[in-house]
Amino acid sequence: MLGFVQWPAAGTIAPIAGLGGEDTAVPMALLMIAGAGLSMVGLPVLARPTRRETPVPVS
Repeated sequence: MLGFVQWPAAGTIAPIAGLGGEDTAVPMALLMIAGAGLSMVGLPVLARPTRRETPVPVS
C-alpha cells in the first residue's frame, strides 16, 4: 500500500515542483516545507493511542 501511494503522489507533485522553471528552487522548497508540515500534523493524528477506560477496582 505504501508503494502504491508513493507513485501517484510523486506523479502529482513532480510537475508542480517544476513550475518555477530551471532557474529557481522555490517551488520545490515550498513543497518540501508543506510535506514536512503535513507529516508533523499527520503523525499525531493518525498514530495517537486509543483511549482505554480503566476499570475501577472494587474493594
